[in-house]
Amino acid sequence: MIDRNAYPLDRRSSYRFKIPESRVSYKLIGGGSARTAMMDMTKSSVRFEIRHKVNTGEMVEITLSVPNKEKISAKGHVVWVSNSKSPFYAVVQLLPFGTDKRYNSLQCLEQLKELEQEYLYKIV
Repeated sequence: MIDRNAYPLDRRSSYRFKIPESRVSYKLIGGGSARTAMMDMTKSSVRFEIRHKVNTGEMVEITLSVPNKEKISAKGHVVWVSNSKSPFYAVVQLLPFGTDKRYNSLQCLEQLKELEQEYLYKIV
């Protein structure tokens, strides 16, 4: 018999994956922008080094640059910021995908799904 308490369930609906040599260009809606290294991502969030002070909830426009791929632009909001000393890291949860101008494009979703399929189980 398996002890369910010994193996707590992972609540993530998507798993993080790394893409070597990938970069994030970000623009904070309140001001500030930079191009930094992407740490990892899912098809709905991105974790990267951030060079500006941000708070959770802030809106961000990002562009993902992946070697040999078309750039991916998306909008989201900050859901986590590291509280350690520099360098700082942030996780941006992407806005929903759809046809309304408030959403990220469906093309963006397809590009993210392709990255997930290519890199999720790749050893880096």
